[in-house]
Amino acid sequence: MLPKFAIRLTLFYLFLGITWILGSDRLVQSFTDDPQTLSLLQNYKGLFFILVTACSLFLLTKHEEQKRKAIIERLNNALKQAEIASKLKVSFLANISHEIRTPLNAIKGFSQILQTAEIEPETMKEYPHIINKNTDILLQILEIVLEASKLQAETITPDFRKINLSYWLKKNLIDFNKSNSFRLILKTPDPFLDTLPQLNSDPAILSRCLYLLTNGMKRFINSKEINLNVFYKNSENIISLCFSGFYDYDRLSKMADFFQPFNSINERLPNEDFSIGNELYMAKRYGELLQASFYTKTQDNIITFCIDLPILT
Repeated sequence: MLPKFAIRLTLFYLFLGITWILGSDRLVQSFTDDPQTLSLLQNYKGLFFILVTACSLFLLTKHEEQKRKAIIERLNNALKQAEIASKLKVSFLANISHEIRTPLNAIKGFSQILQTAEIEPETMKEYPHIINKNTDILLQILEIVLEASKLQAETITPDFRKINLSYWLKKNLIDFNKSNSFRLILKTPDPFLDTLPQLNSDPAILSRCLYLLTNGMKRFINSKEINLNVFYKNSENIISLCFSGFYDYDRLSKMADFFQPFNSINERLPNEDFSIGNELYMAKRYGELLQASFYTKTQDNIITFCIDLPILT
């Protein structure tokens, strides 16, 4: 099957040539009857035709080449994104399989002990609590799997609305600290928060993003507290939420490389030795829905996770 461009180009050239020959001959003959002058005008006419068709062919082929390059670039980008999504899915499933196996082994092991072993009554009281705790962990992991499938299928659509960040943060901190074993402490003073412009975002997705971010972060810190600082980057029209906590100073030399996959998850993927964890992966996927960007930084024995939220109009 002939390419459409080849057919269009042939028809264009055919139409232009026939029109030029029939029209230009009559036009030249209307100027003079002298054979020598007619011959000279015919030469000029031919040269002009060659110049016009050459320029037309150049412009047409240039236009088609630009279209072809644009299509190839889109296909390459789509292929790259598909490869990244595929590798992220493999990494995510590998993390999930490991995290599912841990509570399952605990549930199975303690259930078998309760059935077969002779245990002191005081010790036995602890085992149902351990089983229930691991069951809750397993349910949380399954919720993350369902969320990941929705994000992968792009069925979650943000509902952007105006948010008073000062009020929203204080309310979410109260709810957060009630339902978690560690505390989230807002370090930014109220007068500064009250001066911040309203944020155009989805409050439900933002809440889920920050919940997953802090829960993913807690595995890397030693303390039971996470500090939250809010910054306003006026020149970039961005509000930055930074979560920081203390971690083992002996790991400082490795931290920058360890979190590189999180800082550039769309460019380089975590390998088998450095897994960023499912919570951080999910937090970043939710953040992408809000057009947010993430980064980490380490200083002394403090690690900070930041999310930059654009003030969308």
